[in-house]
Order: sequence, then C-alpha cells, then structure tokens
Amino acid sequence: MPNTRIGAICVDEVLYAKHHYGFKMINGTTRDLFPNRTSIDIRRYLSNYDLSNRQHVQYVVTDINDNYEAISPNAQIIIDRFLIIQLAMKAVQSTRITLQLTINDKRSRVYKLLKSNWEFFITDRSKIDTTQPR
Repeated sequence: MPNTRIGAICVDEVLYAKHHYGFKMINGTTRDLFPNRTSIDIRRYLSNYDLSNRQHVQYVVTDINDNYEAISPNAQIIIDRFLIIQLAMKAVQSTRITLQLTINDKRSRVYKLLKSNWEFFITDRSKIDTTQPR
C-alpha cells in the first residue's frame, strides 16, 4: 500500500509454487505477493505500511481468515460469498455421510437414498421439481 488512500483491498491465500502458499493483496493499483501466510508473518509484513494509510481502508474483501483484520483496524470485512456457499455445502455433505455411516444395513432404502442421491442435497431449491417426487 503506497502513500495513497485506498478504499478497498482484496486479500487471499494463493499457491505460488508447488506446495507453497502465500498471501496476495490487491488494492486496485498494486499487487503484492508475500511468500508466507502465517499470522505472525502477515502482521510483520503489514507493519511495513503506515498505520495512518491502513486506517483509511474501508473494505477488506477476503476469505474466512482472521489474519487479514490487521490490514486495517477500521475496515469492514467482506467475506467472499463463494466460500460461504462452499462451507455450507461441505457441512451438508459431512452430515449426509455421517448419517449414512450410522446405518448398518447397506442394503436398506434409507442408506441407498443417502448414498445415491447426494446431488439432491446440494441442489438449488428452485431447481427441484416438486411435481414429480422421487
């Protein structure tokens, strides 16, 4: 973040080399790639930028990572909608699988429904045909 006032910053973790993740920060004019993503290293990296400039950042668009709050103490954190949907889908799938594992009879109707209709549990409600129940 140079000495200009920034309204919004996007941050994320990225794979920048095989098996190496880093921290990427984009503010509309610059792109910074920091080759580490630990909390201590991110905070150390951000300390290179003047706090008075960071306080003018209004929005930080990010994934669900608490480390990025250090970018600007006054910014509103906006979480990427894709990640919220992804977390919800993982929760539904995890619950479905957990239920499925509690059923001892692998030939039972309930087990087969849970196993074969996994797509149904993550289908958009508006796309489900309620006139033709299965």
